[in-house]
Amino acid sequence: NVSVMAVHAEYLADAAAQILPHAENATFGLHVVLNAEWEALPWRPVLDPATVPSLVTDAGTFLPMPADLLVNGFAVEEALAEAEAQLDALRRAGFQPSYLDEHCGVSWISTELMHGLADLARREGLL
Repeated sequence: NVSVMAVHAEYLADAAAQILPHAENATFGLHVVLNAEWEALPWRPVLDPATVPSLVTDAGTFLPMPADLLVNGFAVEEALAEAEAQLDALRRAGFQPSYLDEHCGVSWISTELMHGLADLARREGLL
């Protein structure tokens, strides 16, 4: 199993071109990213940061940790829209994800987010 992050979309098509021809026995999943704890590599959302302001810093990068989202008063609707955009980006790049998992187990911050991600997974046929 290979969980794929859709952030830094400029590299996603290249990753697909290098990986997919050699991965006939691999199962891919969406690794939902809503935070970016690595200061040296700040991740941006797939959606325009202006459309998901509760998820990002003033620089347009994800907040560092899931707890920062909670403290910042994140909007569950924005988080779910971003997760769906990440899934769409993976599919456009050629990946056919069969499961969904979470970076830093982000859904612990909100029961509504946990249920929303589970609903997204069910709707899209993901484990």
